[in-house]
Formats: sequence, structure tokens, C-alpha cells
Amino acid sequence: MSFFDFLEKSLFNPSRTQRSIDPKLSDCGSNFVRIRIRLNNLQEDDNITSDMDLRRCEDESSKEGLVKISSEIFRYRFLSCFEQTPDPNLRGRIIITDKQSLSMFRRAMDWLTIKRFGVSCIFTFQDKVSNGLTKNLQVIYLINTTHISDSEFKQQIADVRRRECRSCCIFLTYITDPFHVETTNRLALLQKIITMKSLSSPWIVGAFHGFDPWIGLIDSQANLSYLKQYISQPSSSQDTLTNRTICCRLAFRLVNVFEQMNQFPTVRYMKTWHPHNHLIGQLFVKGLNGLKEKRRKSGETMDYQQDFLLLIIDRSVDLLTPILHATYYHAFVEQELETSFPHSSDRLDSKLRNVHINDIKDRLASLSRELKANHYNMSIKQQEITMDFVRSHLEISQRLMAKMNDDYRQLLLLEQNVVDTLNQRLDKSQSKGVKLPKSRFSDTVHSQFGTKIDSDMNPSDLHRLVIARSLLTRSFVGAAYLRKLLGKKKFTYKDSSIISKYSKLMINLFDLSETLSFRFPVLSHLIDQVYSGLLAEDKFPFVEAKMKTAAPRKKLCIFVLGGLSYNEIQYSGVELNRDVVLISDNLLTSKNILSSLYPDEA
Repeated sequence: MSFFDFLEKSLFNPSRTQRSIDPKLSDCGSNFVRIRIRLNNLQEDDNITSDMDLRRCEDESSKEGLVKISSEIFRYRFLSCFEQTPDPNLRGRIIITDKQSLSMFRRAMDWLTIKRFGVSCIFTFQDKVSNGLTKNLQVIYLINTTHISDSEFKQQIADVRRRECRSCCIFLTYITDPFHVETTNRLALLQKIITMKSLSSPWIVGAFHGFDPWIGLIDSQANLSYLKQYISQPSSSQDTLTNRTICCRLAFRLVNVFEQMNQFPTVRYMKTWHPHNHLIGQLFVKGLNGLKEKRRKSGETMDYQQDFLLLIIDRSVDLLTPILHATYYHAFVEQELETSFPHSSDRLDSKLRNVHINDIKDRLASLSRELKANHYNMSIKQQEITMDFVRSHLEISQRLMAKMNDDYRQLLLLEQNVVDTLNQRLDKSQSKGVKLPKSRFSDTVHSQFGTKIDSDMNPSDLHRLVIARSLLTRSFVGAAYLRKLLGKKKFTYKDSSIISKYSKLMINLFDLSETLSFRFPVLSHLIDQVYSGLLAEDKFPFVEAKMKTAAPRKKLCIFVLGGLSYNEIQYSGVELNRDVVLISDNLLTSKNILSSLYPDEA
């Protein structure tokens, strides 16, 4: 029986349970010269192997956008170190990395690809890998020069200095402005070690990465400091040195993204209670203008295209969507199962990523039949990749079906009823010009639900339902009510504190951000407003007055300060058949947004 026959039997058997920035660094700050990668050059480059081509997007929509700017350039840079003349004494390759760089690496590379190139293991610096292990190996370092302390950076430098190996490659991730004093000092120290050991100059690979052709992530964490400061000091202007530093870093990385795409966008920002959106917009425009002026003085002529509208918003505009339960497959795998989504080619990924969880089994069965019909046209290596991809998703789908019991389905239905009722009331409030009225929770959620919950259901699932309900009722949840609704075994007083605080924050910022005119998810509604030409200038002003008279832009890029939720990733251009690119500092789950805002109680 072939694998595809076995797969089909497994699926239909009812008894089964269910590059970014660039260059080689020759002279750390003074000679920071950008290497630009054109889309056609990347496709025609002789150094890219056929295995690399397998990872490319094969559908029409992926031939532009961030696919060449995020993970594709990361993979190109990373795999280029394997294209050198092979050393007959080389016995294999390993990777040594810090935790943030490892997260970035996993988003951009799949294990099958690096395994085919001889990478046998990935270590962190905390593993303290011995020289006896690496003596006949190529060691690939991923070093984060930004989001680490001096002691951590010194530990990384010490590891490079003492390392004995056959050859060594260094990749710098999450680089900040190379002219920044701290970054320059660290790069200068690293350059001394590189010169002393006669190593090749490192690649700078990391202002952004992504798992989707139209999604870019430009930091190692979601920056929620402005929300934390609002919690502790609601009347504060939020214009602190720390926040300005964060804005500067993110603006610089946004400049890198658009400079790689050879684009100078029109920039608008959401006007709200803190200055960050405006500041990022100002710094972004200033940075791109600085690059243009630098090129003009150096005699390098380059005409930027003007196809994009860049819209800068922040997480406070919608704190509801990140805590809603995911109902699309990719989001469900990452957020609800807390498992990495197995990636293959973008063509195969796109067949599964945004499928509703109720349809995923049928979609896998359909994909199995398609692959079975075509597998004779595949090479052995392609068959291995495809089999591993489908096998991984089959295992995950069985976990998904095990979680989708009757109570969980009822919970999803109740939560959707809450959101639908909220949107209906928002529509009525908008048409009448009145504030959102209060509503009894019993209108949409039966009070008996809490007494009939399966004992295996995660209490946090119920907590998220109650948080969603609070925006509809516009009332805060008390401990006595939670104990009655959820039951004593499903509830602690610490839960009450987190639920009440987050609910209060969500309601207050909903009013403060004046998002009464937007339905949920807000991101989806914003996209509709932009493409219908209804985006209000008083709420979304232009960074520069002269941008008002610019010609309408064909493409939209939305930058979300404070994290992009998994529930929002399906609103990228691939699924909407629109030119929509989503960029954020990083991804958010319901779990990490609560633990980030309330670390002492999570």
C-alpha cells in the first residue's frame, strides 16, 4: 500500500479519531551599504537550488508582496552559505542560536529544508556545546544584537571566540539601526573576533521575517508598553524615552521593508490617545527621505515607486479579536493547540491555512486525492516532502477533532453569538448616533452553560468567553458571578482579577479610541473602509500634508503596533484577492497578551 493509499484510508476511516536587510558587514557602521535584491534577480539567481524552488510560491498572487522580502530572502541568505565548495572533511552542520533568533528562524525555515542541507541539530547558547562535538562540523550562528543584555551578548561572543570547527557562518538577526551607539559597539566587538579568527563577514538577515507571502513581522516580541503604562498611569502622555526608542526601532525596520520593495508609500496613522502611531509615521517618512537624499548626494539615482498606502494603527483599537477562539485552521493550530503550523510550499500551505476548522478533514481528503493522482510526476525528494507535510497535518487534524467535542462547539457558537450581537448593536448605534447600549448576558449566553462544561475543557476557554461578553454588556465581571457561571473547579480569584482587569481595559480603550463606527474584527472593517474610500481623515490623518494630494494608491499595507493576532492573519491579500500586506512587530495569542499585560497574575 502506497503512502497516499494509506493516507486516504486514514482520512476516510470513520473509526479513527479525529532578505531583508542585506549585506556582508565589512566595516560595521561606516560602510553600511544596502544590497538590494530585485524580484526577478532572486528568481534567476543561479545559486538557488531546485530544492529552494520547491519552497517558492507557485500561485499567481505570491509573485510580489512580502514573499521576497521576508522568509524568502531569509532562506536565500541562509542557504547561500551551503552553496560554497564542499569540504571533503566536513562531517555535518549544526546551528547555535539565541531564543529570539530561533523563533525567527522557525518562522522562515522548515526542518525538511535544513535537514536536506545537512543540518543535524539546533542548539541554544545555554546548551554550552563542546568543541569535541563541533571540531569537524560547520557551525552556523544566529546572533541577536538587539534584544539581549550585555552579559548575554558577551556570552555569545565568548562562544564564537573559543569555538573549534571546520568552518563558521554568522548571521545577525533583529538588527537595529547600525549607526546606533550600542549596536555599533557590539558590531565592532564582533568584528574584532571575526578578524582574529579569519572568518567571513556576517550576513545581516533580520529586520523582518514571515510565514505568509503577505505578512511581515519586524520584531522578536509584541510591543505593548503603551498599554502597560495606560494600565498603571491612565492619564500619562505615554511619551517616554523607552517608548520613543521602540518607535524609532520599528520605524527603521519599516523603512527597510519598503526600501527593499523600492516603494515610497503615502502614510496615514490612527489618531488616538497616545503619540506612538504618529511618531512611527514621522520617523518612517524621515528615514526614507534620508535614504533618498543620501543616494542623491552619492550620485545614485533611483526612482521609488508609489503603489502603497501605509496605514499605521495600534493594538488598542481592537483588544477583542486577540482573545476570541480561532475558527480557521492555521490560527487554531498555533493559538488553540499551541503547535507550530507545518509548512511546505506556499502553494500547499495556501490550500490549508485559512480553511474553517469544520472543513479541514474534507480538505485534507481532497488534497490527498489530488496528491495521489499527481505523485507519479514528483521526484522522490518531492514525494518525501509532500508525505511529511500531509502526515504532519493529519496528526494535527486528529488532535483538532479530539478537542472539538460538543461543549467546545457550543462555546464557539456562544462566542460567535456575542460578537454578532455586538456588531448588530454597533450598527444600530452608528445609525442613530448614540452610545452602545448595555445588554444582558443572558440574551446570548445561557446561564446554565457553566454547570454543564466537560471536566477536561480548559478553564481559560471559558474565561475568554466571559471577556468577550463584557464588551457587549459593558459591565465588569465580579468574582461571585464567575464562580456561579464557571463553577468552583473552573475558577480562582486570580482568574477573576485578570478577567476583570482586561475587560475594563478593553471597554475603556474601545471608548477612548472612538472605534464605535467599526465592526469586529476591526482590521477587516478598516480594509473595507480603505478600499471603499470611506476612511475618515480626522481619525486617520496623513503624516505629511502634501500626501493628501497624492494619487490614489493601488495597494494597502497595515502596520499594527503591539502584535497581530492569529485571528487576523486571514485578512492578508492572498485570501482577500486584494493587494493587502499586514506588518506587525510580532504575533499575539490570547495567552501571551494576558500574561504580558498582567505578568504578576498570569
